[in-house]
Amino acid sequence: MPSAAPPDVAFALLGDVTASSRALRQIRTLAASGARIQALSVGDPRDPGALPEGVVLQQVEVPSARGPALFWAAHRAMRAAAAASGARVLHASDLHVLPALAQVAKASGAGVVYDSREYYPGLDAAGRPWVRWTWGAIERRFAQRADVSFTVNDAIADTLEARYGIARPVVVRNVSDAPASGLTRTGELRQRLGLGERPLVLYQGLWRYGRGLIELADAMRAVPEAALVLVGEGPLAPELEARAARGEVHLLPFTPPDALVRLTPDADLGAMTALPLTESLRMALPNKLFEYAASAVPTLAGAGIEPLADMVTRYSAGLSVDPTDHSALVGAIRHALAPEAQARFAAGARALHAAHTWEAESRTFLRAYRRVLPSLGA
Repeated sequence: MPSAAPPDVAFALLGDVTASSRALRQIRTLAASGARIQALSVGDPRDPGALPEGVVLQQVEVPSARGPALFWAAHRAMRAAAAASGARVLHASDLHVLPALAQVAKASGAGVVYDSREYYPGLDAAGRPWVRWTWGAIERRFAQRADVSFTVNDAIADTLEARYGIARPVVVRNVSDAPASGLTRTGELRQRLGLGERPLVLYQGLWRYGRGLIELADAMRAVPEAALVLVGEGPLAPELEARAARGEVHLLPFTPPDALVRLTPDADLGAMTALPLTESLRMALPNKLFEYAASAVPTLAGAGIEPLADMVTRYSAGLSVDPTDHSALVGAIRHALAPEAQARFAAGARALHAAHTWEAESRTFLRAYRRVLPSLGA
């Protein structure tokens, strides 16, 4: 019996590809265009059924570690998995796996695709210049080996081009793949938490310091007629669970992207009140913005996250505020939940969604991908 043909693309992520909406969109688009894909993923898959039929999911075993030890353990494991795949194209879905894939490609002649999904030298580097230097050195060296590079917005694309002297990465935004007509309210989120018809402020994402979650929870105590719902997981869980026990917030665990889209439309306001603590955060344009917009949910944005605040303002899809200004944050929440503002901001969210569709972004994505995989269909 002949052995199976090697994949066209080995798609690697230091994390669970089935839990990443960006990875899933790209994998689904490549598969729909005829590519054979092997997904190299770390950790138990949260939603293996989210992958298209025919995509082979390989769990890459990485020993438990932190910091540099984790990087080197992942590097060795991903390098071995990528080499064994025999793929024509090696897709690094983050910087953590790029060096391993670039080294394999140098030996095998495979094409390299790099997705700089955030500004890595600016991640958690405040007060730690060696972190910035290390990630910058890694990205400078290996981004130059990529045949095609992607990133999530113009701010990061311009920075990478200027910093490393590489061709400007192709911008493929983290837009929702919801239909252009948007998503409709299901009532599922309210039913699960027993919230009735109370105004609902929603945050979906990582529970981490710097995301403005504590500031948001404090502000919501001054808006008792509304409920705050946080969907996700992360290091802030113990503090948030204590607040939930006091009735200050409502928590739901991590929810896979395909299930999350049924919950989001129940919200009246989507929060992204991150603080501009790092260069990466200051340049962020998170997928949450586009997920909220796909459900016609207005956005409350942190004013220091310029790409995010600018887009919210441009489309009148919500408002921006300094999360550290308690009075201003309380006022912004109250204003955004008022009926007149709700109607205006929801219309703006629909306009934002209509202007930023995955249908359009996927064409940009495939056009660039054909440089390394010309056989991709339309």
